[in-house]
Amino acid sequence: VINIFAVEPPQGTPNTVPKFPISWPLQ
Repeated sequence: VINIFAVEPPQGTPNTVPKFPISWPLQ
């Protein structure tokens, strides 16, 4: 599981990713 803490989702992620601290498993 990758923990992302950013105002915007990092490049390569879907635009549907909410713009707030979120974590999701990278397949």
